[in-house]
Amino acid sequence: MKFLCVGYFNREKMDTRPEEEINAVMGECEPHLQELYETGQVLMDAGTGLEAKHIRRNGGKVIVSDVEETGEMIGSVPH
Repeated sequence: MKFLCVGYFNREKMDTRPEEEINAVMGECEPHLQELYETGQVLMDAGTGLEAKHIRRNGGKVIVSDVEETGEMIGSVPH
């Protein structure tokens, strides 16, 4: 069995937070990430840039837009 873990946040909202608050939130993630890495089962850790696409279904249609347009990001902590 394989799992995909995704860290998702809204860049516009995140950018309004003080740096100390962002660091505190990321610090809470670190022990969980470390535990995952210690299992030896992590295949990849990667973030995305603004060239990523946002795909959603709306009224039976698939809508593809640039992540930059949506203001949403997928997060990753570099290791």
